[in-house]
Amino acid sequence: AKAIVIDAFAGASVPKELATVEFYTICRRVCLPDGVVLVNLIDQRPFNWARRTIAAIAKVFSEVAVVAETRILNQPRFGN
Repeated sequence: AKAIVIDAFAGASVPKELATVEFYTICRRVCLPDGVVLVNLIDQRPFNWARRTIAAIAKVFSEVAVVAETRILNQPRFGN
């Protein structure tokens, strides 16, 4: 695949399987060498879920970029 987009929610949360090394290993297998995996996360400070997900991605992919709006980083409630 040239691009994999992950935007999966179960209510106000993301299925825990989407934050595992195993899941991103599967993504890596089907992604072309120059492909990308885009992940939409929902979290709130101190961003434990995002950190867990990003750590799993970083174990599988050599390049990782994180983009977030400042207001999401500063608000005390959930955001994505």
